[in-house]
Amino acid sequence: MCSKSACVQISFAFLFVVLSVTEVRGFGAKVPVGKFSGSGKPSLPSSNVQIHYNQTLTNNTDYSTTITFEIDFVNNTTSTSIINKPVGDLPRCGCYCGTGSRKHRIVGGNVTRISEYPWIAAMYRKGKFYCGGALITRRHMLTAAHCIYGFNPQDLKIVFGEHDRNIPTETDTVERKVKVAKHHPKFDLFTFNNDIGIVELDAPVQLGDHIRTTCLPDDVNFNYTGRFGIIAGWGRVEETRPTSNKLRQVKVPIISNEACRNLGYQATRITDNMICAGFENGGKDACQGDSGGPMVVEMKKGHFEVAGIVSWGRGCARPKYPGVYTRVVNYKNWIEEVIGSECFCQKP
Repeated sequence: MCSKSACVQISFAFLFVVLSVTEVRGFGAKVPVGKFSGSGKPSLPSSNVQIHYNQTLTNNTDYSTTITFEIDFVNNTTSTSIINKPVGDLPRCGCYCGTGSRKHRIVGGNVTRISEYPWIAAMYRKGKFYCGGALITRRHMLTAAHCIYGFNPQDLKIVFGEHDRNIPTETDTVERKVKVAKHHPKFDLFTFNNDIGIVELDAPVQLGDHIRTTCLPDDVNFNYTGRFGIIAGWGRVEETRPTSNKLRQVKVPIISNEACRNLGYQATRITDNMICAGFENGGKDACQGDSGGPMVVEMKKGHFEVAGIVSWGRGCARPKYPGVYTRVVNYKNWIEEVIGSECFCQKP
């Protein structure tokens, strides 16, 4: 039985293993990889197994390379094949990041469509919703440090694929417990500098049409000023109102830190690790309950990358007080260090 993402056939003859991979599928993309063979007899646990093999390829010049496959066996009936292949600084998987369910979006505080932002996660503590997050690998979620600081990981639950929190049957949600919750070592609870954290899930999430990862930024010199950031979450619709049951989105302009420091905030509060977004006259903003969720920016190729993490602000949508977000690109090295060898979905 072949899964949607890959078709893998494994046969054993004594100590000889033949691994036949017809294709690895990203979401809508097919990547032919041919047939490969190796030696050894790995055991097949119910969770996952890594098979290492060598293959000699010829392309004008003879050369040999070693590639690692990681095969996940789910419920002993389906399998997903992922190629761990170093591309640039990060290993890439056979999938794409930052793609939602539709290309044309109408934003401004309205309810999202189902699976429009399939990387969004809802965080619960002792059964109560309190923060958001963004899936960045099958095993890791990005959030704000203040959403996990001082909390017992055993009290936390993460839900993916959620849309209306009052209608559990509306979407096929996936729940995960928290294995490790790690905040940045220099997080300051008083200034909210370095307000970033990574949650390692107790089991990987199977990616598909309704659950995907968002892309991480990789250009430390990229200037987001003048672009629009999109924030989605279940936070308060207004400062004095309760949190939303349905996933909502808002689109706000990203401003320079210099401009942000010249508005209502004390200038020293806005550090280079932060990024501001909002209208000078207010009216649209993230709010309580949106904390930890991503502020994504649509890039030229149509995919989204997470530019910021909802961190703090003065009230919600107040004039001269834009929302303040953690500048994710500043933490690229720290994210890589925490995540280790786990692969990332590639940008389209």
